Amino acid sequence: MANRVGIVWSKAPEDALFELTSAYADVIIARIRERLRDWAIEILRFMQVNAPWQDITGAARASLSVKPGGNQYGSWLILAHGVPYGPYLEGINIRTGQPMMNAGQWSIIEPTIDIYAQRIWQDIWGEFQR
Repeated sequence: MANRVGIVWSKAPEDALFELTSAYADVIIARIRERLRDWAIEILRFMQVNAPWQDITGAARASLSVKPGGNQYGSWLILAHGVPYGPYLEGINIRTGQPMMNAGQWSIIEPTIDIYAQRIWQDIWGEFQR
């Protein structure tokens, strides 16, 4: 009997492929979330330094937050105020959800999103082009 050389599969190739792609997706998601945590630190610093209002108590500036999050559907950053009057600073009437006459005058969240969205996308996209 001749010796056979070849591959002996311990599981079907399609099952192995599914496990490998699932494991790779987990690595990608973990790396994206790691990068978002890094960006959160920079974004919070930017918001606190560049908020256009003058502090009276310092509470609004100190309560700004950037929280990374995610679930099985995606990953995100949440930029928020921690004071009840934060939406007014952003120019949103909290009772109606409508823009106020001062819309954007003291806003920091939307301008920050405008500045950082493309940077974050390019960073994450570049991460996986290597």
